[in-house]
Amino acid sequence: MTLDWEYIVSIRFIITPYDPKTWETAASDLEVDVELFEKALIDNWPEAAIEHTSKGGLLWSIPDTSFDFRGELQSNRQIVTFGPGDWITYKEFVMWYRRQIPESYYLHLFNSSSMDSLIITFETTASDIDSFVSNVP
Repeated sequence: MTLDWEYIVSIRFIITPYDPKTWETAASDLEVDVELFEKALIDNWPEAAIEHTSKGGLLWSIPDTSFDFRGELQSNRQIVTFGPGDWITYKEFVMWYRRQIPESYYLHLFNSSSMDSLIITFETTASDIDSFVSNVP
């Protein structure tokens, strides 16, 4: 299966290991292991389609109730971008991804139209994500 790259690049949600307000100058030593990420994704969503990019990133598509939830682990192995698909899958993914990254790393969830972010912790709930999403443009 070839994933629709045009759809992937139009994705509007992003998780980074640094505050988006300092995006251009921030640095992090986070490096997501692509193979471990892929295995964990398939373990959690066995129906997911996965494709490796030529630059070392990973594209995925998870079928859900209304739209496929699609995303990318970018080739820098630090940034995850995705489209919401079904909001239940979206929230599950955000909380799942937080558990994949050591707690010592701050993770910021934001959308491409705002630099306001939610710091995702191991205690972040679906309700926290709902509140954040409803308050950003």
